[in-house]
Amino acid sequence: MIKKISLFLVLVLMTMCFYNPTVVDAKIYETEKKHIEIIYPHYGHSEATIYIDNAPKGTEIKNFKIKNTKICSLGKRGIEVSSEYKKVHIDMFFKKPGKTSIKGDIYHNGNYVKTFKTKIVTYKYKNPFKKVKLYGKNYAKKFKHFYDCELKPKRGKKSKISVKVKKGWKFLGIRVDNFDNGLKEQYLGNNSTIKFTKRGEQCVNICLLNKKYNNWEWYEIFFY
Repeated sequence: MIKKISLFLVLVLMTMCFYNPTVVDAKIYETEKKHIEIIYPHYGHSEATIYIDNAPKGTEIKNFKIKNTKICSLGKRGIEVSSEYKKVHIDMFFKKPGKTSIKGDIYHNGNYVKTFKTKIVTYKYKNPFKKVKLYGKNYAKKFKHFYDCELKPKRGKKSKISVKVKKGWKFLGIRVDNFDNGLKEQYLGNNSTIKFTKRGEQCVNICLLNKKYNNWEWYEIFFY
């Protein structure tokens, strides 16, 4: 009996020595494998945040490196860890089109967990539309330099929306956001009819696929 108890105590002590409760499982850190960003001529650059999800309190990023700093650099906010949202925010400033990558070591409570790496692809914005027809008028030129524009709604009226894209893009769908008395979403296909509300804001979101970069792009028309 004494031998059995002694053996049990040895096993418990061995487990305590090898198990460190402060070290978390590397699998909980969800990192972005690839980030695609568009450079807009409207600004000449782009800014975005790359996230590491499920990052518990005590997370640190060390040895952060950017392969090609001519393509991008850290933004003004740098790297922030949000304990409230359990996220790592990596604020990035994208300078010009090209390919590069970022990487860093993830630590938790001073212990190394794993190294993350994110590939980055940036490309120059181009107007993808041949036609964005509303009210019987083509507004494709409104997207010459940027992904959104503003139009005055014809309150309480209806209008057909027709979209035709240039070579290299594929039309995926339309989502209409109605902000009258709370947010309500409506999903439409091409050549559908939109009913404009008598009051409140509306936003028409056009979703396209950029075939070259396999990237979903969203274009917005705001009605105030």
